[in-house]
Amino acid sequence: MTQLKYGLYALLIMEVAILGCLALSNWFLPLGGILLILQLACAIVVLTTSRFFGIVAGLAGALSFHYCFTDPLYSFQIERVEDSINFVVFIIVAILISELAVYVNAQQYALHVVKTQSSVLRSVSHDLRTPLSTIIGSVETYTTYQNKLDEVKRQALLKGA
Repeated sequence: MTQLKYGLYALLIMEVAILGCLALSNWFLPLGGILLILQLACAIVVLTTSRFFGIVAGLAGALSFHYCFTDPLYSFQIERVEDSINFVVFIIVAILISELAVYVNAQQYALHVVKTQSSVLRSVSHDLRTPLSTIIGSVETYTTYQNKLDEVKRQALLKGA
């Protein structure tokens, strides 16, 4: 995905979350539920895009929460200390989710690399084991029964090895 597609995807996810919260807030959803839905949208963005777009989604979620859901409505003015704390916590959680997603993605990549290396090593080990078994068997037979074999069989064992 290109950066533009990531940006549009992040914007779409946040728009759906904000519109869903607006619809649900008119019926029954408390402010805590709205915060959780917006945080979930941020987590989805960061897990599917990148750290940058996760933080941008976090900022968009925090700003939209204060614009659409706190008094005074449709204003960025923050009157209550509780709303300021919600804003700061929202940003901190968005940053933490972004860092956690980066860590998880790095761990998944490292696991993929280890699995690939293990698979290649198993394959090479198998490919080497078969000819080595033939060589070892021929040499052991030659050294054990060298005196009891005629010259043609000894030469055949040595050529086989």
